[in-house]
Amino acid sequence: MLKIIMHRGDYTKKKINILDSSGNKPKIDFDEIYITFKYSAVSQSFLFQKKLSTGEVTKNEDGSYSFEILPEDTNNLGFKDYNFDIELVCNNPKIKQTFLGILTLTEEVTHAINE
Repeated sequence: MLKIIMHRGDYTKKKINILDSSGNKPKIDFDEIYITFKYSAVSQSFLFQKKLSTGEVTKNEDGSYSFEILPEDTNNLGFKDYNFDIELVCNNPKIKQTFLGILTLTEEVTHAINE
């Protein structure tokens, strides 16, 4: 399981290395990547989502992918654990793979009003 720990309302950029069962980077381009954050895995709606098709998930030169969690994504959330998943979609050959994770938001010490 993937784990992200950050202060609520902060910025972070995360890099995702996708490897096949042999430990190599796949030689395919994904048609879509969804990174979806929810209160819980069974929630019908999501808190925020990042997608390859919108440019919020980007492919790096080394074959990895990156995404950013912006302050506005977490500003209004409580200090707790949230569920997220990373869903990889490829239409040719047909592949759909999902990885699960936990986002932990911690209390900040210096609030925006103090900056």
